[in-house]
Amino acid sequence: GLLSLPRTLGAHPQTGKPISAGVGRFGAYVRHGDEFRSLSSSDDVLTIDLERALELLNQPKGAARARRKIAPIRELGLHPEDQAPIALMDGPYGLYIKHGKLNVKLPSEIAPEKLTLAQALDLLAQKRQADSTSKAKLPRRAAKADTAAPTQKPRKSRKSKGAA
Repeated sequence: GLLSLPRTLGAHPQTGKPISAGVGRFGAYVRHGDEFRSLSSSDDVLTIDLERALELLNQPKGAARARRKIAPIRELGLHPEDQAPIALMDGPYGLYIKHGKLNVKLPSEIAPEKLTLAQALDLLAQKRQADSTSKAKLPRRAAKADTAAPTQKPRKSRKSKGAA
């Protein structure tokens, strides 16, 4: 079970250093010297073998993060101004339209299967307009000068009576 972790899988064929599998702060991993790689959800820390561990260690760092990228549900087309793709995505908070770094929540009135490029362009333009106006209208917070710090009672000094 988990008490047998970290467990040694074997020696690395090139370096001879041990390769081990364990569970750490950020989840299951394989380790070779100073190199760590996270295990994917399909890998089990208790059953992973040396061959799979070597496969993971040969991948560049951060490869698992790149695999987690959300794939678009549907490509709507290219933006007429910059030719960047506009896509319908499904994120943790529901459906949204993505264009570059700009994300717009898909309104519930619009059916995702009936969304057109023209509607997406309109929603993106509204979002851009709302972002530019809302940032300009925000008033700067003035420092509160009229509320002074509450007055404190003078503290009595504690001198010892026996000191000469």
